[in-house]
Amino acid sequence: MAMVDVNAVAAKGEDVLKEFVTKMGLEGAIVASSEGLEIVHYFVANMDTDIIAAEAASVLSAVQGFLADANKGNLHEIITKADNGYVAVMALGGDVVLAVMAPQTQKLGVLTIAMRQLASKLQSL
Repeated sequence: MAMVDVNAVAAKGEDVLKEFVTKMGLEGAIVASSEGLEIVHYFVANMDTDIIAAEAASVLSAVQGFLADANKGNLHEIITKADNGYVAVMALGGDVVLAVMAPQTQKLGVLTIAMRQLASKLQSL
């Protein structure tokens, strides 16, 4: 997994996230540290990004631990379906996490491919 330049993502990431969220018709996206500290975000509606960053990091950590205990290898992405849509979480490398919120009408295959492309873009900043 490629490393992420946190300073570059903090400086340029909002424009990248805004373009991604708008193009995909999503509710928002956030990049956070594995400690749960927000690096950058873009949400269509007002959200408590401090809480979302902490929760995304917590989910990533828990699932990575579960996968290690189950000898399943490295985490690629987590997609959770809820009553009102989806939350997708992905490790970006270098102790950085990406979380995306999508409406329930979102096509999951398209979301998964787009998230991988977004991850590559953020890793190349």
